[in-house]
Amino acid sequence: MLIVVSIRVSGQKLSYQVDVSDLDSYFKVTVNVDGKLSDKNKIYQFASTVPGTYQVMDIGRYVNDFRALDVKGNEIQVIKISTNQYELTKPKKVKTILYEVAETWDTPVEYHTIYKMCGTSLEKDHALINPHCLIGFLSGMQASPINLSIMYPRDWIVATALNKNDKGWFVAESFDHLIDSPFLLGRLSHVSRQMNQTKIEIFTYSKTDLINSESLMSSMVKMLEAAHEFLVDFPVDRYTFLYHFEDEIWGAWEHSFSSAYVFVEQPLTEEYVNTITTAATHEFFHIITPLNIHSDIVEQFNFESPIPSEHLWLYEGVTEWAAHMIQLRGGIYGLEQYLMQQQQKLINNEMFNQNYSLSELALKSYTEEGQVQYPNIYSKGAIIASLLDIRLLELSNGQRGLREVIIDLTREYGQHKAFFEDEFFNVFIDMTYPEIESFINNYIKGTRSLPIREYYEKLGVGYVEQSKTSEAVAELGYSVALKGGELVIVNLNNKTKSTGLNDWDKLVAINENKVNLENANEIIGAIIQLPFESEYNITVEKSDGQVITKKLILSGDTKAVRHEFEILSNPSEQQLKFRNVWMKNLPY
Repeated sequence: MLIVVSIRVSGQKLSYQVDVSDLDSYFKVTVNVDGKLSDKNKIYQFASTVPGTYQVMDIGRYVNDFRALDVKGNEIQVIKISTNQYELTKPKKVKTILYEVAETWDTPVEYHTIYKMCGTSLEKDHALINPHCLIGFLSGMQASPINLSIMYPRDWIVATALNKNDKGWFVAESFDHLIDSPFLLGRLSHVSRQMNQTKIEIFTYSKTDLINSESLMSSMVKMLEAAHEFLVDFPVDRYTFLYHFEDEIWGAWEHSFSSAYVFVEQPLTEEYVNTITTAATHEFFHIITPLNIHSDIVEQFNFESPIPSEHLWLYEGVTEWAAHMIQLRGGIYGLEQYLMQQQQKLINNEMFNQNYSLSELALKSYTEEGQVQYPNIYSKGAIIASLLDIRLLELSNGQRGLREVIIDLTREYGQHKAFFEDEFFNVFIDMTYPEIESFINNYIKGTRSLPIREYYEKLGVGYVEQSKTSEAVAELGYSVALKGGELVIVNLNNKTKSTGLNDWDKLVAINENKVNLENANEIIGAIIQLPFESEYNITVEKSDGQVITKKLILSGDTKAVRHEFEILSNPSEQQLKFRNVWMKNLPY
């Protein structure tokens, strides 16, 4: 398979050729220069990270044998000046740039493992290509238009959100646009559906063809209809879902006009469909933010040294809130299930440092410390967004909630107009109410205890932070969570910590049985069924790569019920009225 990318700027033309014919080796990249480069173009930049991942990627780690040649094929000196940058010492003479890039899925690295949905994979019957993993750009040319052509086996299907020009080339407005457009190629199933003015497409790779695009579309139609009601209209004319079902579950990655998913291939049970649908709802809502509501930092992304935006609470927290409200208001599930999800988010929130505000979490998202706290944006961030919605409805006497404010912001800004990073909180306050300033200071910028009981009581919903039953249950002394596609132990009690185990240790095995996503429930369930005071071994991998095994004792204790919600059987007339307003999309 050959990929050709053409860039034109100021009389210069660059064509990228990516040879992936060696399926088990490297992507071989050739950059041909038609015209003369200048000193302004002497740095070839690979991405240190990309928008939407909030992780260090350092694509330069995967690059080998980077060379530059003149018109006669003579080598020109190239200096590697950083992990992700190469300097052309005589850019005006450069006619060809050559390098190889290892695929990210099967290339081990010591740290900063790239999420699989954000990387590259090449197999005999399919390929996943995120362009930022292969293509760099020359300094001064980040904003230049790009044409891209892909040569691939005749029986392969190619899927992407990029449009083609009349010559059959995929067209990207810039490097930023190109890397915002992943490709899935190979033995794919495909289905499309027109929803009002938007064409929705689903492309699916399924290792054994167990799952197909038609089945996914059938399970997602109600969600898409609910999303349309929530958003009033879709601000894009085309949206593409790319699904990869094989042996591992890693999650999803949003883009402006598409989203990519890496999930385990297994039967589409009702529970699994719910998981896929909720993930798709979240990623789909990103057509609102950050596509149509974003700061100048996001719009002018720095691929060398990324600058974090404080407004991660908006991009991810509000998006996660919307993913659940869309399904609640669309009748996909009821209030009881919604409250169970909120309960789980509050439980998940306890696994993280409660002295971390959402603002601090955002501003440290590219640091090692911040990466540990980052997953909480989907729990604490969504919870705070739900409280903000209730507060806005209260202040407006049920006339305008968070949904309505988001729609107004979309119409005020849009895809090509960014807000100023340092001014957005004031903009948000000006568009709503003066009282929202204290809400922002207390719960987004600050770490004040969340007023769960006070706010949900307005809806006729009771809340108890903790209660106990008389039933004795097994107590592991830790919880198991998913981080970056790997199982980790979290929420350790003091007794477990005393053995030398720590939060975020990677779970490797229990009683010498290797634990993975497919068998974790079975293996842990067997331990819980043991008599109290039974001993068992747990093997973990520490952050430095050291693998240790510790002996733990299964204890029994009365069951603690955390963050319990209850729909009041006899709500007041005012509570019921407010709940009914909260559970529907207001006229717009």
